Amino acid sequence: MAFTPHSDRGRWMREHPGTYLLHRFLPISDDLTPASFPRALSLGRASTTNPAYWSSGRVRPDDAYWIFHYATSGAGLLVDRAGPHPVSAGTAMLVRADDSGAVFRYPPGASARWEWLWLTFAGTTASTMAADLVARHGPLFALDPADAVIRWLRSATAGGRARTVPPWDAREQVWRLLSDLAESAERAAARPKDALAAAARRRIAQRLGDYELSVEALARDLGVSREHLTRTFRRVTGSSPRHHIEESRLRSAGQLLRETGLPIVEIARQCGWRDAQTFTAAFRRVHGCLPSAWRASPPRLIDPRRKKRLAL
Repeated sequence: MAFTPHSDRGRWMREHPGTYLLHRFLPISDDLTPASFPRALSLGRASTTNPAYWSSGRVRPDDAYWIFHYATSGAGLLVDRAGPHPVSAGTAMLVRADDSGAVFRYPPGASARWEWLWLTFAGTTASTMAADLVARHGPLFALDPADAVIRWLRSATAGGRARTVPPWDAREQVWRLLSDLAESAERAAARPKDALAAAARRRIAQRLGDYELSVEALARDLGVSREHLTRTFRRVTGSSPRHHIEESRLRSAGQLLRETGLPIVEIARQCGWRDAQTFTAAFRRVHGCLPSAWRASPPRLIDPRRKKRLAL
């Protein structure tokens, strides 16, 4: 991470509103349901392109509730004790509001607008269910934009006149949300591991020339979380999806260099690089020579002594 989140709540409260645009905020009134029942606290819609935006349990140590956060466009970043987790469009994250080890923020170097919906909730039963989901499947979930809860959140936070959300309606949506997350995670986990890896390899081959292809985009195409895809792909193939994407692109580029007279800039484009400079740097890092030198005297496609340099 490019910065260290502080724990000064007063300072964060002063700085935080200036780093994002709040499109809609709807607090949910307390209808005095028992503490064991789920209770929705708030829902809303927001967006940002500000690299200074961040939020963390470090500044909310007394907020004992859960945050469901769904990216509708762009991408964010969740960093927890397990490391960084890109949050692409169509990905939901489930975190404790007071988790001091979790930070979500606008990704360094990003430019696209990150827009999200959120729903916060409490209640001992709902909290236990959420904790179990995260313990079993991690904090990220692939959720279809057509999911009933997502459609409800979109509708409830749409522009127009001010409105309120009945507590009983919001409470029902919390139940449905936890059930939908569990079903999505179980479907992903139940998919045969070799079938998922094979589907990932096929999809990589289909999108090899697409420079927007990434592990996050691949996971979204396959309807699973990035973590589940990476874990399964590595278990089946012995390498990561990121490694396979780069290796496949380099293999395709090597064939084009050897078999065609296409300009290097065109080969870079056809194999999924945005520009020839990025392609050349990747090629040289793996092969130890420039594409032009490789074309003149092709060595082995990927030198096994340099293969370790591919990003795992």
